[in-house]
Amino acid sequence: MVSPLVCAEGREQEEAARREKARLWEMDEDEYDALTEEQKAEFNNKIREVQRERRKRSVSLPWVNPQDSVPEGFPCSGELG
Repeated sequence: MVSPLVCAEGREQEEAARREKARLWEMDEDEYDALTEEQKAEFNNKIREVQRERRKRSVSLPWVNPQDSVPEGFPCSGELG
């Protein structure tokens, strides 16, 4: 049996990770420019990690075809004008 304390700590960590992710996406250019080179590298790595997670999720849904949501005639639909 998992202790309620362990569950609470896990929820707190998940919430902290969610807040950090939201903060990253809301950062504007001036805030980014104010970061040190080390902080910028860490920021860029976190963004890449989120992008990898999204790609993994989209690959793990083989029944979803991303082209299905692109209207005909758009350049990314595969049919150029």
